[in-house]
Amino acid sequence: MSPRFRPSPHDSLPLFGEKYFVQPHLQQPAMAYAAEGKAALVYKVRKRSGPVFALKVFKKQFRDHELLKTAERLRFLQSYEGLRAAQRQVVESGEQITNQYPELLYAMLMPWITGTTWNDLLITAGRTQTAYGVDTGIRLCDRFLTVMQGLESNGIAHTDIAPGNVVITTRPVDVQLLDLEDVFIPGLPPPAVLPKATPGYDHPAARGMTTWASEGDRYSAAVMAAEMLLLPYPELAATANDSGLFGGNRTTPQGKARFSDAYPCLDAISPTFAQTFKKFWDATAIKDCPRLSELHAALTATTPQSAPAVRPSPPQSTRPVIWVPRQGSVFATARATTAPAQSVSTGVTWTGTASPTMATTPVATATSSPAPPDPSAPVVAPWVVAVLLVVFLLSLILAFAN
Repeated sequence: MSPRFRPSPHDSLPLFGEKYFVQPHLQQPAMAYAAEGKAALVYKVRKRSGPVFALKVFKKQFRDHELLKTAERLRFLQSYEGLRAAQRQVVESGEQITNQYPELLYAMLMPWITGTTWNDLLITAGRTQTAYGVDTGIRLCDRFLTVMQGLESNGIAHTDIAPGNVVITTRPVDVQLLDLEDVFIPGLPPPAVLPKATPGYDHPAARGMTTWASEGDRYSAAVMAAEMLLLPYPELAATANDSGLFGGNRTTPQGKARFSDAYPCLDAISPTFAQTFKKFWDATAIKDCPRLSELHAALTATTPQSAPAVRPSPPQSTRPVIWVPRQGSVFATARATTAPAQSVSTGVTWTGTASPTMATTPVATATSSPAPPDPSAPVVAPWVVAVLLVVFLLSLILAFAN
């Protein structure tokens, strides 16, 4: 009987004509890095002096010849934003390592996606009551909805937008999607095991039903987009856990209560986003949810003059902060300027409304700047002043001498 694949740190794995070395876990160096998902275990491997890769080893019930077809389908998605994980090679029966470890048959080697899973960020936010600033939350939400809109515009759906399947970075802001094997692509056959939404991100009318459809991401992605805007609020971040921030939906007492607490904060950041998100929340079925492109448009329709009211951190600068959009997006990094803050968008402007339970001191406020010096005013050189002073002193001495 062949041994089970249980690698140790620094074990050498011959794959595709090259050697890859198993990487240790950062917190437990004596153990190999391995992350378990619904369908597979993912190991961290790298070439001796090269980039890091993810080796995805599928569990027995998901390990079959269909994975080869899945890899072919995913090559079609490699050029989409947020889908770097679509680049992959599949271990086939011709690879010698499958003789030693049959479990590696149909394993997939793909780029290692650097960042933090949304799951880990939620847990950290719940423990520390903080995650990032409002400006980062807006840019992160903008990027996430850009990725989702790119799929939606082509009738494609991830089918399981959940905290463990979304990786984010904040410097620079980026979002990447994982677990792409069950992606919905129009005209292609369904997977052997139909995907379902993860609790906390599943629509109440579709609980237990498959999300393998073009509209399958609408509700779950809208919930996660709202979470990205809400984590800067300490009072809301404190409620976050690995089931999300809302902890339910419109049919559950906890979901209703948290939506009630969250809505004023969303409205403070972007009234149009808040109104559109409510349509997702209240929809009677996933297919009745608005398109994600509508939610994205709602977000970019409002540019806040300053950060909405949250508990402020110690100021890093006494200069006011205004929002300036980068080319191609309405939202950009808040940058310091000596000019008073003003609207940079023709859309709806943030009014400063905040939840009664939130702190009401804004993170940064605009103040009037001192008037610049008049360039037409005469300027006297320092050496002229010195000469005049010397002449004055000599005249005094001569006057006393006489």
